[in-house]
Amino acid sequence: LVQVLLSSEHAVENGFCFVMDAEGIGWNNFSLDAERIYMSLFTSLPVRLTRIVTLNPSLLMRAMMNLMWPFIGTKMRERMVLRTSEQLGEVLHPDQHPEYLGGAIPSSPEAVLARIRASYRPWVTEEQLAALAAERSGAAGSGAAATSSEASA
Repeated sequence: LVQVLLSSEHAVENGFCFVMDAEGIGWNNFSLDAERIYMSLFTSLPVRLTRIVTLNPSLLMRAMMNLMWPFIGTKMRERMVLRTSEQLGEVLHPDQHPEYLGGAIPSSPEAVLARIRASYRPWVTEEQLAALAAERSGAAGSGAAATSSEASA
């Protein structure tokens, strides 16, 4: 996820929207560890989170949100939205969400994998690796030369 976000100049410049379909989430899905991981994910990403859309929240999830709401910062509260699948168009343009939610983005596993592969780019280019290798070999060579000159003195 982070690699895909970082490879998108649009996401890096403008941030991203996280959409979670919460249909069917119940007591068995809740744990404090999962909540900590979920919140730490959004606070540690090097890309700005602009909105969190939770679709089809159950009565339990709405109750949990109401309990947590006073402890969530104002900025984060402004970014959080609860909607049904039918209301997703009020929050996101159809070009920005998957087909199974009424959008235009193909959502089959193959299509998702193809999008990830298409957006992939290495963290470091071949030129950067070559420059780094040359820099390291130059530094190692000068260190060895200094050691041999000190030994002869």
